[in-house]
Amino acid sequence: MIENILQKRFGFSQFKPGQSRVVDKIMAGESAAAIFSTGAGKSLCYQIAALHEPGLTLVISPLLSLMKDQLEFLQSKNIPAAKLDSGMSQEDYRDALEAAKKGTIHILMIAVERFKNERFRTHLRQFLIPSANVVRTGFYRKNLFLRVLPVQEKQKDALLKEVLSGKPHGPTIVYVTLQKTAEKVASMLNDHGFEAEAYHAGMKNEVREEVQNRFMA
Repeated sequence: MIENILQKRFGFSQFKPGQSRVVDKIMAGESAAAIFSTGAGKSLCYQIAALHEPGLTLVISPLLSLMKDQLEFLQSKNIPAAKLDSGMSQEDYRDALEAAKKGTIHILMIAVERFKNERFRTHLRQFLIPSANVVRTGFYRKNLFLRVLPVQEKQKDALLKEVLSGKPHGPTIVYVTLQKTAEKVASMLNDHGFEAEAYHAGMKNEVREEVQNRFMA
């Protein structure tokens, strides 16, 4: 029955590893938490919850641009959903929270940064999710690998340019520990012919979203 509904509405074919455990809990009327890697099938799990359960489904997303895309998809399927992010007006923020409290939306999307708020973390404890209902798929990706190259500080820029000049060419994320370092590295790369932009929490929300959208495109 559930497979037929999913096939008709979302083009669903079969469960991925981890999905069936979450779906079984949901269909049994229990709360569950799904901590999945990219592409492991989180979306299907929270869509099922939104369609078949009266409670609220909380979705934590790492990028504002992903929240925007997911929200548009849900609304196109007539699934009541809203988001909370730092770029919203106070009025819109309050309206989204009120809709969640009243149950007029089934899915509430938030950014990871929301966990910095102690009051918000306290509210999350009301979900009362037992540890047995927390499903993790792991984060190993066969198309990714890690390599560590010891290098002196003064040689970092030269090595980074060498790595980025190699093949295959494509979108790249360079992680650093400080906001000012992100700005410095982006500037250095642009000076050497690489199209790069900084992205960090110190930027205005609309600027960060523009950078995200360009990177995703």
